[in-house]
Amino acid sequence: MESVEHVVIGAGPAGLRAAQVLAESGREVLVLEKNAEIGPKTCAGGLSRKAVRELEALCLPREVGLVLLAHASFAREQLVPLDARRAVIRTVARRTLGAYQAAWARSAGAEIRTTTPVSRIDLDARTLDAGGRAIRYRHLIGADGSASTVRRALRLPSPRNFYAAEFNVSDVRLPHLEVAYDSAVLTSGYFWIFALRTT
Repeated sequence: MESVEHVVIGAGPAGLRAAQVLAESGREVLVLEKNAEIGPKTCAGGLSRKAVRELEALCLPREVGLVLLAHASFAREQLVPLDARRAVIRTVARRTLGAYQAAWARSAGAEIRTTTPVSRIDLDARTLDAGGRAIRYRHLIGADGSASTVRRALRLPSPRNFYAAEFNVSDVRLPHLEVAYDSAVLTSGYFWIFALRTT
């Protein structure tokens, strides 16, 4: 049976950052990602100012992505610009962000395995099955989203009290990021549309 000090399940932004930090500290890290490609998925294409500062400190080039001011619409009224000090968003395609983060994590020494879904976790034995192989771990980090295998192993509930939808428009320059709230249609959720530069 393979043994690894730290296993991270999920190669999204949080999982890859955790792997990078651990690897930079000299820890043995294995990231398991169920999908063949790191990055493409709904959500997280819009980065706040704080997220951008953190990513640029890690060497994300300033020219990557588009900088847009968020405009909101409530109940289908005219779009209203939000506070420019707080509502400026930089949109970065998840495929692009994933490629940068995977490169940083690998450069730090983390191993990343794609097309490796985790099918079973035994918390007491500290073992899991991934891609048909048994792995023993010392520490486990679950960064695998709302359908988390780790959450299910821990028997933690996953209530869904908020709804968010996203539509990505590739290689089209929009004047701003649009966030639509409509309580009659979306209840406690929102819908946002933003442009992504993919080249």
